[in-house]
Amino acid sequence: MSTQLNPKQQYRKQLILEGIAGKLRNNEIASRLYICRRQVQAIKARYKKDGDSVFIHGNTGKPSPNRIKDDTVNKIIAIKNETQNGQDLYDKVNFNHFAEIVRENYRIPVSRSAVYSIMNRAGFISPKKRKLKQMDKMHLLRPRKESFGELVQADGSSFDWLSIGKRYCIQGFVDDAAGIPLGLYMTKNECLSGYLEATRMMLINHGIPEQMYPDRSSIFFYNNQNKYAEDDGQKRLTQYGRIMKDLGVDMFPAYSPQAKGRIERFWQTIQSRLPVEFRIRGITTIEQANAFLPVFMKLYAKRFGVQPLNENTKFVKLTLADINKLNELLAVKIKRKTDSSGVVSLFGNRFMIRDCIKKDVLISISEREGIFALTPKDNKKHKVELLEANMQNTHFPDVYKQLVYNFFLKDAKGLRREIFSEDSYQSAG
Repeated sequence: MSTQLNPKQQYRKQLILEGIAGKLRNNEIASRLYICRRQVQAIKARYKKDGDSVFIHGNTGKPSPNRIKDDTVNKIIAIKNETQNGQDLYDKVNFNHFAEIVRENYRIPVSRSAVYSIMNRAGFISPKKRKLKQMDKMHLLRPRKESFGELVQADGSSFDWLSIGKRYCIQGFVDDAAGIPLGLYMTKNECLSGYLEATRMMLINHGIPEQMYPDRSSIFFYNNQNKYAEDDGQKRLTQYGRIMKDLGVDMFPAYSPQAKGRIERFWQTIQSRLPVEFRIRGITTIEQANAFLPVFMKLYAKRFGVQPLNENTKFVKLTLADINKLNELLAVKIKRKTDSSGVVSLFGNRFMIRDCIKKDVLISISEREGIFALTPKDNKKHKVELLEANMQNTHFPDVYKQLVYNFFLKDAKGLRREIFSEDSYQSAG
């Protein structure tokens, strides 16, 4: 074999030649090469017979039997270059996630390290960037809670989730002990309605947690700008705060993003993964996204979930009766008083409640039941009819505009409104 020796092989040859010349004893050579004396004797004998080939491994220059076939490599590169509607399907996917997609979606049994190697040789660069942290900006990790349901972190993240150039908000809850999402819901912007739907998902699937740890948003805690807070006698509560109080959940605020680092890191992870999963499935609307999010939550839990130290859960399961009351509990309620015609105004929109004249009412708004009125004295439901819509009102939250459209205007031909006559007004009285 005429293969040229590398420096390590040259060193081994030098020691063997000195041994053959009597300059080094076998024990000394064995000590330097970390082999036994008998191996030294065998190498000497083989060198005298075969020359330099004794120092070269028999597999040198031969392809590895475990090497991935060229056809498979080309197929993986072709997958990376796939397009959908004229856009690269996997251009922003990190290599770790791409390796999972190749294995699970395309059934190609390949390791993560192999995918990394193939991508690097093909000239692809992983979009996942990791910045070196400066010592003065580092934050110590808080130990996880020991039990599932002991502490739930709450937050919302605005991002171009659908890869359409528009930022929408996903509101969600992450368990501190297991590190898995408990409820996720997408809306146009961060709002009470989105958190209520994410809460519904958590309550039905897991139950009532022991503690909740959100930021100081006016959705969770009272501030002077919150017009829809309720007086609890001792302190003013937001509507969400009232719901948590009724459920027996202890809620306290985080004063910095680092304080609730578990859910902040969760957002970083899914901002890389979730848009890719949406693109793969052709998801381009909020409705489609919300239908897929429960599936994604299970995929995330399987991939990243942590086993809590304590096997006993702190979640309190809801009874069937409790679940049946969720629609009433998880609704935005706004106080209003009807005029002499049974009409109320809400964000510039005028609604009629035919059997409520000059009465205090709670306008209930929810994703599930739409918009209706409640009279606090008897807790009776009343049908609400749209008289006049003002979709241009900048103070009208987008999520409520969508509900007005869905429940009142979507099926109306030419977006016509019902015009109430004088007789209608009189009969309503």
